[in-house]
This record gives sequence, C-alpha cells and structure tokens, in this order.
Amino acid sequence: MGRKSVRVRVPPKALQVFGSLAQWLESAAADLHQKTKMFFVYIIENNNGKLYIGQTYNLEKRILGHNELGKGYTSKFRPWKLVYSEKFDSRKEAMEREKYLKTGVGREWIKDNIKRA
Repeated sequence: MGRKSVRVRVPPKALQVFGSLAQWLESAAADLHQKTKMFFVYIIENNNGKLYIGQTYNLEKRILGHNELGKGYTSKFRPWKLVYSEKFDSRKEAMEREKYLKTGVGREWIKDNIKRA
C-alpha cells in the first residue's frame, strides 16, 4: 500500500480570520468534533498523587498538552498519566460532569471508584 497525499485548499479568507494554517486546522477539528459529538471528562494523576480533572474533545492531544506543552497549572507537576475518562455526546454534559467531579461529593466518588497509584 502506498501513502496517499491529501490536498487541502484553505480558503484565503480563512487565513485572514484565523491568522495561520494551524489555527484554521484546529478550528476545523473542533467543528468536526462538534458534529461527531464526542467529548470527554478525564482525570489525570501525577507521581505525587495530585489529581487534575478536565474536559476536552480530543483526549489524546489534551493529555499530551498537559505533559509537554503550556505553562499553566499542570506544567508545574509533570508528568501526568490518565487514570479515568468518560465519553459524552455533548460538551454541556461533559462540563456538568466535570463540575460535579470537582465538588466534595464528586471527589468522594473519585476516591471510592477510581483505582489510583
């Protein structure tokens, strides 16, 4: 099997709006995920047992981002490993579950139901 190349035509106006091909592709990926309706709530843990709860439409990329990119909160406590995730049909459902897991009752649920290192 040979490799196939795909030619993508980026509308000139898209570059004016988004500024770069990377930003346009990210926006296109977000649109695709909106259509396929796959959103995730995830819990990651670092070597010291610290937990981080988040939601995303691209779980693999998000975990990579926590471990290799950015300067935010999680960059201070690397490395992170995925210990739990749930899939949802809408961002609203994922955000509601994320919010719940960040409450005291949600953290108790995590403690009782998720095996950690």
